[in-house]
Amino acid sequence: MLIDAATHACEFDYSVDTVQEVTGAVEQCKTAVHTLIEKIGAALAAVRGRNLDDIRSLGDANVYSFVLGLVADAQLLLEAVDVQLLPHPELHVELLANVRKTLCEAASICIKQQCAGNPEYSVPAECDCQNPQEWDFPSTSMEAVYSILVGDFVECRIM
Repeated sequence: MLIDAATHACEFDYSVDTVQEVTGAVEQCKTAVHTLIEKIGAALAAVRGRNLDDIRSLGDANVYSFVLGLVADAQLLLEAVDVQLLPHPELHVELLANVRKTLCEAASICIKQQCAGNPEYSVPAECDCQNPQEWDFPSTSMEAVYSILVGDFVECRIM
């Protein structure tokens, strides 16, 4: 997922680099995209050499926590890009949507792996997975649950 996110971010970067008229908005966009690519690169470096399918220790779960923080930072950078100020905004909206979707998928994987590696993050055993109303979430809508979980992780900064 992170490699896909880097690929999509580079596609967006290339598209922005082809813009003929350079304005302050275009420069701001380029800076945000370059920082975004750096965050994704740092996340890739953090998982380098690790078996991503098998969480054997709390340290492995902590790596996912670190990567999740980088992904959250990258998502915030995406929000700072105002594609309406760029020429051909419809193309840039689509390219950014690809990056956003891939980052969300990467965040989802990080959350799942954290839960697998550290029982503290997991749904309590007494909660019936077939009956999510017992989980005591304010809503049983998966979108609402996702926003609650991701919102908590986005606010968390890991140093």
